[in-house]
Amino acid sequence: MNRTTDYMDELQYQLEQAKSELEQKHSEMLQSISYASKLQDKIFLDKTLFETFFSESFMYISQRDGIGGDMIYGKEKKGIIYFGLMDCTGHGVPGALISIMGYTFLEEIFSTGNNINPSEICFQLNQKILNVLQENKRTDILKDGMDAIFCSYEKSTKKMTYTCAGRPIWYCKNGNWEKIKSKGLSIGGDGNSNFLSEEVLLNEGDEVFLFSDGLTDQFGGEKDKKFLPKRVSKIVKDRNFLSLESRLSHLKNEHLDWKSQTFQTDDVAFLGLRI
Repeated sequence: MNRTTDYMDELQYQLEQAKSELEQKHSEMLQSISYASKLQDKIFLDKTLFETFFSESFMYISQRDGIGGDMIYGKEKKGIIYFGLMDCTGHGVPGALISIMGYTFLEEIFSTGNNINPSEICFQLNQKILNVLQENKRTDILKDGMDAIFCSYEKSTKKMTYTCAGRPIWYCKNGNWEKIKSKGLSIGGDGNSNFLSEEVLLNEGDEVFLFSDGLTDQFGGEKDKKFLPKRVSKIVKDRNFLSLESRLSHLKNEHLDWKSQTFQTDDVAFLGLRI
């Protein structure tokens, strides 16, 4: 009995030590993710740039695991703003790594290119990602990448050019909403690079809305169903709100209420702009 008691005491001590070590490592991991999340926000959420080109703007990112693969990008070059929303493969650390890789490649593209349009940006980004993930020397070819919508807007002419590479674009022109579906292409993945640009002339008061599929695919509500595009569309079109910010803040809150205590399905990002 004495030997058994001593053994149980030793086992209890070892379990308490293991528990303490796990709690310490968990705490350190959470601190690391929290800091990494702040770094991602600093890189991806440059609100001042959009305020220079648009009368109103609203952006929101909620990574499922604190850090993740949804990204909003903006860059000014020669009086034109280039902006896009990217939904990278994976969540957490893998998604964050691909998003940072995508951001770095975009910075390279803009540092060397002149007079580039969204389709050329998507083409170059696609090639750069494929060069990294599908090197000839690798035997384990990775089919990771991102779905994206990339746009350019020239304030002097109010011309917007856009390329759908796996994500749609919604825009409101003269009070009428147009929903342009993706052409089925994505950046990375299968390597297809036939990206095409389309143009539209916008007027004062017109709007643009970009979003990742995490917004519409979130489960929740009384019957644990998806949030769905039709629910997003209803809120985005609601003219009972005086400003774009109040309307999209309402969308954010409705989405959070819908999710409630349900596990977040995916990374979520959306961007609204008003001419």
